[in-house]
Amino acid sequence: MPGTSTKAHIGAQCHLRLCKEEQWGELPGSPDWVCCPLWAEGYGVALNTPPSVPDVNMGGFQRRHMLPLVRQLSGGLRTGLYRYQAEFLLQAALSRNESWDVESLTAQHYSPVQVREHNGLVIANMRLMGDAESGRLVAWFQLLGKHEEGLTEGAPCPSDFVYPDEPPYAYQHGVVQLPEGTVLGRAQAFSIDVNNHMIVGPSGSDYEIVFAKAGRRSVGGWVRLVYESETYEDGAREFEESSLVLDFAHPLGGTGGSMEIILKHLWLEAASAAGNAGGLVRQTLRFQARGTDSDDDMEVTF
Repeated sequence: MPGTSTKAHIGAQCHLRLCKEEQWGELPGSPDWVCCPLWAEGYGVALNTPPSVPDVNMGGFQRRHMLPLVRQLSGGLRTGLYRYQAEFLLQAALSRNESWDVESLTAQHYSPVQVREHNGLVIANMRLMGDAESGRLVAWFQLLGKHEEGLTEGAPCPSDFVYPDEPPYAYQHGVVQLPEGTVLGRAQAFSIDVNNHMIVGPSGSDYEIVFAKAGRRSVGGWVRLVYESETYEDGAREFEESSLVLDFAHPLGGTGGSMEIILKHLWLEAASAAGNAGGLVRQTLRFQARGTDSDDDMEVTF
């Protein structure tokens, strides 16, 4: 569309930065911004305003009245995990304060059309997906929030979004093992789901939610590996626990560091195997994770 004044744009022209909040729903006075590269559909948090429609016998076959009810701020964030933001994002999803609440965030999303600020964001769900053949590691977050505002004065411009020129972490390898350390198999692919079971309070006089409380966390998912042992089927029959260790190498090698995710106590729900006539038969282990007095259900180290 050269030569026109249209604001049509492509996804690469959009940017996102996040900061932790000190008070839920409020931008800190001196925010410490973390820029977040957007993958695929990127940042989909948006405001929804479903109306209240009274069920009355007025208006014939047409609905007559619609009333404001609540502003619902929610949507997804899809990204890779980079050295400068991986710990920030995973901590926001997993850490709890003394009241068991998750951390809240403010986001500023830039596009050529407008700059939006979202306050009071919390991570309701997180999904990590990895594939050893491609090395691909993807993180997806489902966010809930309190307030949206369109920024004009003081709005960030593209030059305010700075990304270190380096690739993200890649999935190196993972192992399923018994608690005493015996390795049972190597994971070719995996998916881990974390659900914080957020409880959202009713709307106040300004039609915004008045609280977002985290419930009890659940962690589950699946791991896929080559079917070459009956160990997992035996484990499912005997209600045995396993553990999962996932290593993530940085493409820069030794200077890039690494990241490790450990789920020390897995309850194996199923161990199904399948494959077509021309391919390897692979086994998919479906699991739920639990915590103990000494171990979290999901631990991350850098």
